[in-house]
Amino acid sequence: MKILDPYVNDVVVLCRKFAKQLGGDIVVVDKLTARFSEANVFPCPFAYSTMAVDWHEKTVIVAQDLKADNISGLIHEMGHVFASNKTPNWAKEFDFFGWEYAVATKLGLLFQWSHGTKDYSIAVTATKCSKEWGELDAVEQDRTIRERLAHAVKTKLITKQLQPRSIRED
Repeated sequence: MKILDPYVNDVVVLCRKFAKQLGGDIVVVDKLTARFSEANVFPCPFAYSTMAVDWHEKTVIVAQDLKADNISGLIHEMGHVFASNKTPNWAKEFDFFGWEYAVATKLGLLFQWSHGTKDYSIAVTATKCSKEWGELDAVEQDRTIRERLAHAVKTKLITKQLQPRSIRED
């Protein structure tokens, strides 16, 4: 099954190829809600009717009406599948923010990811309240990315050459 929007379909094909390299998959369905009764399926709270994660099967599930403004969300959901050892409801999402950046860069989707992530709340510092990514100035974004990439290297989510990998090799 294909995504209805040709551009988004091309992006999903690209992301699926990468997901398969990491030992998982992205599947397209006509109606996402049909999968919600399955125990291992976690609907995406910000795109409830268009994306979900089957964490145990290492699969991101997307509806065929996925839109271009959900590309960043697709990369984020891939982070739940490949860059977290915890199910989506227990994951510390900011821990794989650097992984998301590395994936977006690798796949040539950095603009789409950054733009779509504008409403994502991040911790600016350990003592400062969270801000949304889109509220940060260029210096704060750069500092955040450098810190998150260093964290991703330290936790082996990405290589020292900034190549994303899966930590769920099982």
